[in-house]
Amino acid sequence: MSTATRTAQRALTINGRWRLPLDIRQFDRFRAWRFSDELPEDCKATLAGELILLETPDNLRWGGRSDRPHAVDDDLPGFLIDDWLQVPFTAFTFDGFRSWIHSDDFPTTMKATYADGSIEIDMSPEELESHGKLKVQLVVRLGALIEKEQLGDLFVERTTLSCPKADLNTEPDIMFCSWQSYRSGRVVPREGKEGSGRYVEIAGAPDLVIEIISNSSEAKDKRTLNRKYWKAGIAEYWLIDARGDEIDFQIYWRGKRGYQPVEPDPKGYRRSAALNRKFRITRRLNPIGRYAYRLLHR
Repeated sequence: MSTATRTAQRALTINGRWRLPLDIRQFDRFRAWRFSDELPEDCKATLAGELILLETPDNLRWGGRSDRPHAVDDDLPGFLIDDWLQVPFTAFTFDGFRSWIHSDDFPTTMKATYADGSIEIDMSPEELESHGKLKVQLVVRLGALIEKEQLGDLFVERTTLSCPKADLNTEPDIMFCSWQSYRSGRVVPREGKEGSGRYVEIAGAPDLVIEIISNSSEAKDKRTLNRKYWKAGIAEYWLIDARGDEIDFQIYWRGKRGYQPVEPDPKGYRRSAALNRKFRITRRLNPIGRYAYRLLHR
């Protein structure tokens, strides 16, 4: 694949909804994109030299934030979203992305994924019933099991997973690293900035990664991360979708050419090789008519 082709495929995706191809930094390409169906009707875009400005209908000061994470640099080539979020073109490489997310200019409330020269950012509010409550239950139950059995470390969001082998840098909902993975060098804790003494990143291939699907992450979780986690060498991937009437809970093990689903036993439990247990997720209504989740294992 030529450099031009790779550049044409790279893009910035916002909240799983707006996609800005990286090659629209070129005047003719921007003009063609601006008057095509590729630009969402509810957005306004402007090319000003080496700066691409996007105005969205939601005004992406997500979560009610109106403050800027830093002063906007009008001379910095890149994307400027709603005069608030600045994504430099230098972030569209593996090392450039790491430098950006670990800099003071990166909003701490934002979740970002880099894969193959493209960036996906998400600042959608976390849905309480199908995401937030489920994640808490997973952390509580898995954390207790891992601590009791002295299996390793459990990490929740805000911890970056860096996989140079797969050209991937992301923040999983949950990941587990066994003591053996540390000892073998499969995973290595790293500083965000060298010499800072702040270890905020896991480099390598954790034993287990878990993603909970939301409306803004569905394509990323099901396709991009499924493929990239496998390429990174991650042995097990849990993918959970609790948005519907039934919970779709999948455990995938690493096959020769991709992940393969673990079939449930007659009682609906799926075996995790990473944790040497079988798991099942149930849901019921609590006293106020909202969801209560339970991660069962045996």
